[in-house]
Amino acid sequence: MLIALQRAGHLSILVDISERVTLVVLEEVRDELIVDAKPKHARAAEQARITLEGSRIRVEGIQIADPAATRLQALRAGKTSASDLGEAASIAWAMSRPEASFVTRDGQAALLGLEELRGHAMGFFQFLAELVDLGALDASVAAQVAEDTVKASGVTARVPLWWPDWIQSHSPPTSSSAPMAPEPRRES
Repeated sequence: MLIALQRAGHLSILVDISERVTLVVLEEVRDELIVDAKPKHARAAEQARITLEGSRIRVEGIQIADPAATRLQALRAGKTSASDLGEAASIAWAMSRPEASFVTRDGQAALLGLEELRGHAMGFFQFLAELVDLGALDASVAAQVAEDTVKASGVTARVPLWWPDWIQSHSPPTSSSAPMAPEPRRES
């Protein structure tokens, strides 16, 4: 999700959201975004570092004594690449924190999150909707972020079928005409 926001130019909305809602990013996710960025993404990685450091977003690590370390190891059993390390770490961390929800745009990670977190996992569009419902994000901003993220280069995205209706129901009326006065009653 962070990479999608970064590529769409909306990573900074997390700073605003973090003033109203607790957001936690695992070190493994942060490292994917900043440390492990390819040279062509160096500028974006530096901007992401500045954005995260200047926010109330908590960056947390998994300590060796934390049960999440054992869970992470089990989730990653047999894997040799770091391709899903951030997602697996986030799921392992959230497993012992019932107040936490895992948010992802990755299909495999979403399925793993649903299986392991027993309902405390959600997709990107649901995350935006919940932020709007909590009053942490304006519906028009959510709509723009969603649209830009879907269009962003290198981001595989599909708009859920419910999203357009949901956005429509949360948008202010577009009619700018003055309200009509009631017609006078006719006497017979």
